[in-house]
Amino acid sequence: MNDVADPREAPAISVTEVIAGIHRVALGTATVGYVQFTGDRFVSLLGSVYNTSVEVAQTLTLDTAVRRLLLA
Repeated sequence: MNDVADPREAPAISVTEVIAGIHRVALGTATVGYVQFTGDRFVSLLGSVYNTSVEVAQTLTLDTAVRRLLLA
């Protein structure tokens, strides 16, 4: 038996703008967190509820902010 996960079975990552400047990041159907655009940077917020999510990174691009969120 092979212990390596099949990448085709990994949950899909989705990034959806839910409010102007705020993106919801999900793995499959589970919300991982949010990325908020503040005018000059993207702030990664970890948590399934926006109001209680916690900042884990600030970056200059949305892609990097999403990656930092997924690695938190």
